[in-house]
Amino acid sequence: MTSPGRARMGTSAHDTVPPIFVCMEAIIMDVMQAVTQLISNVGFPIACVIAMFYMWDKERTEHKTESERWIEALNNNTNVIQKLIDKMGG
Repeated sequence: MTSPGRARMGTSAHDTVPPIFVCMEAIIMDVMQAVTQLISNVGFPIACVIAMFYMWDKERTEHKTESERWIEALNNNTNVIQKLIDKMGG
């Protein structure tokens, strides 16, 4: 494919590119530049959100495990207190 500058000059009939292709090439380049700029502008915040979500999910899972251990300890204490009440004749 020839460059847009060369296509406009029209060095020969075989080397020229129709104007519609030059226009499409410019539009494609503009879109690619916009996408690149969008990624560079929002890439870091997206990475931070992903990292925060991972940390939150890990903490939530650990908290669930911790809560289950607290429930087990509370149930054990309840059983011990009930046995003491039974032994005391209450």
